[in-house]
Formats: sequence, structure tokens, C-alpha cells
Amino acid sequence: MRKIIVAGECSLDIIFPADTDGDTISLTAHPGGRLLNAAAILGDCGHSVEFAGEASRDLTGDIITAFLTRHHVGTRSIDRYTAGVTPSYFIFEQRDEATVAMRSNTAEGFDFIWPRIDADDIVIFGSYFALDKRIRPNLTDFLANAAERKATIIYLPGFLKKLEPSITKVMPFILENLQFADMVVTRSGDFANIFGPNATPASSYRDHISFYTRLMANVDDQRREITIFHGNDTFSETFASDQQPMKVNSLALAALTDALIELGITHDNSSSLPAGLLRMLLSHTSAFISSRK
Repeated sequence: MRKIIVAGECSLDIIFPADTDGDTISLTAHPGGRLLNAAAILGDCGHSVEFAGEASRDLTGDIITAFLTRHHVGTRSIDRYTAGVTPSYFIFEQRDEATVAMRSNTAEGFDFIWPRIDADDIVIFGSYFALDKRIRPNLTDFLANAAERKATIIYLPGFLKKLEPSITKVMPFILENLQFADMVVTRSGDFANIFGPNATPASSYRDHISFYTRLMANVDDQRREITIFHGNDTFSETFASDQQPMKVNSLALAALTDALIELGITHDNSSSLPAGLLRMLLSHTSAFISSRK
């Protein structure tokens, strides 16, 4: 069985409703982030999943690790630090934006336990976690080890100006991450933040990503569409889902990972996929998302 190792941030999303005019506001909270929630979905599907990251030994960290455990995701590779707090985000529904509420200021180094990696295992990483200067030395060692063992590496190059206001500071990290990747999974909203206001999925793939990584999947959570880019081939398919965009993006990542396993796509063959297999990848992903309510 191919194992899945997801390396990402442990955080809690605190959701503010669209109507905040009253004297009291009913908030909801749940473990947040595409990577964390995709790991839970894959665990529920019966895959062998391990989450690698960090969380404080606070109540928020306990909530997140318990969430992963309930969804059959291993937590042995989560570094439970003692200084600082587990990150939380305020999500405002009416503005579709997030503000960091709390973030650890610990000086402790990131020191997670490397899970065992074998050939054809899948390693998924990305978002802010992959750009954090404190985390990068250990993370890049881990990715180099995964690449040497011929794991299939998936990178999510998300970038939020609220977390890191200058793209120029982290662009070298993004390019280094692309060099590790066998597949890139993007959202349509990522490109303007990373490559400029006029960047599109197609232009970003052609001008920036294809040089490093031949296989890219873009998720348009507004149009409910998945597009696969692979060399000169481009295929798109819509899917049916009544989920919110954040949930759609987690489902899409889980669906693409499940499809790689089902179709036998690995590090060794990901750069030379025939059109028929790319269409099967797209169809499997669309059907997976549409079947989850």
C-alpha cells in the first residue's frame, strides 16, 4: 500500500457569520487548512495517512490532533512544542478573508519525527507552512530525502499577503519547492498573488511552473472546475458540489491524491502521461468530489 505523508500547518479556523450586527455573535470553529482536512478525508477513505507538522501542547493543539485521530490519520510526526500557541484564524464569511488571530512566537526549532518513506509513497506539502523560514531547514531535508527515495511529491503553492506581505521574500522558497514537486495543485486565486495581477492558470503554468513540474492541476472553486495541465495537453471538467470553497479545495486535493493511487501515477511516470490517462485522472477527481456531500 502506498502511504501518504501530509506536511502542513495545524491550525483552528474560527468562523464569523455574515450577520454580525447583533450584540452577540454565534461563532463556529473547526480544524482548518486544505492540507489538514484533505488528510482527514483520505484517512476516512482507508488510505494510510500520516500528518507531519507542529502544534502546541495547548487545548487547540489537542483539538486538532484528536480530529486527525478520529479520521484515522497518524499524529506521531506532529511536534508538540511547549512554548507559544497553536495558530488560529478568524474567517469572515462576508469578506471571504482570514486574519491571523494567534500564532506561536516560540523560538524553538521545528523538529518533527520523519515518517518512513518508501518508493511511490506520496508526500504532500505547501501553503504558508512551506514558506516559514523557521521550518524550512528541516522541511527541505525531509523533501530531499523523499525525492531520493522516489516518493511522489505534491506541492500546493498557496500565498496569502496577510501572512507574508512581500512575495519577493518568499519567491526563492516557492521556486525551490517547485523543483521538488512531481505535481502542483493550485487554486485560481493563487496566481495573482504569486505571479502578478494578470496571471492566469494557463500563463502561470506555461511561463513559470512547467519548467520545474510537468503535471499541474488547478481548482476553480467558484466555477466548480478542475483543469489538468501536462506539457501541451490541457483538459478541464466541471464537478457538482454544494460545499463551501474551503471544503471544495480540500476535497479536490484528496480526490487528486486518491486518483494518483488508483491510476498508478508515480514519480517515475508523472512526466510522461498519455492523454487518455490524464482524462482518467480528471474524471476520477471530478467523480470523487461530486460524490462527497
